[in-house]
Amino acid sequence: MELLPNGRDDGGIGLIHMQPSVAVEYGLKTYEGNDKLIDKEYGKRLRELIASKKNDVFVLAREDERFNRLLDIDAAGRMLAQHKSGPVIGEHGPLRTAIMRYAGKHNYEEYYATLRIYMKLLYDESYLAGVGKVFDRNNPDLTINNHRIEEGRPFTAYLKAFWEHNEKSFDLETYRRLPAHRPKHSDAVLATYKKFFLDA
Repeated sequence: MELLPNGRDDGGIGLIHMQPSVAVEYGLKTYEGNDKLIDKEYGKRLRELIASKKNDVFVLAREDERFNRLLDIDAAGRMLAQHKSGPVIGEHGPLRTAIMRYAGKHNYEEYYATLRIYMKLLYDESYLAGVGKVFDRNNPDLTINNHRIEEGRPFTAYLKAFWEHNEKSFDLETYRRLPAHRPKHSDAVLATYKKFFLDA
């Protein structure tokens, strides 16, 4: 997903599909130092960059930090926190205001509905178990780093390898040591929002 540029080739890229100007605002390095909101020529060059690096997200992350899943999600989280702390829009509360500012007023309704669907699935244990079963069925001869998985479940082995690769390649340990900002009552607020999404 982080290797798929915005469909309009407007310069947005990364797991969060962040525009260059937004990425720079939240401290991310962009390819060629681009800081425009929309740049279609730049979007084409991003596609060329991805092809030239053979879709290697870890190499690409050194060129543009939006390819770094960790930094990209962190920047989006800080952006949403800032949106949530500003004035509310109309009848919306802080959460819906943040989502509207993030998605844009024209995309808000569809984005919000989709977000609620995925939040429910994320906490649905039977759905997640089903995902694992389908993966196992479709990958009985899974090979990771030239080693065929002989014991255990392919899905479990895949998740373990994926985590270890991300841990090393994105240096998650250094990230964990950074000071964390925890606003007052943040645990209660997060629990409220989680209930809000899941009870709909």
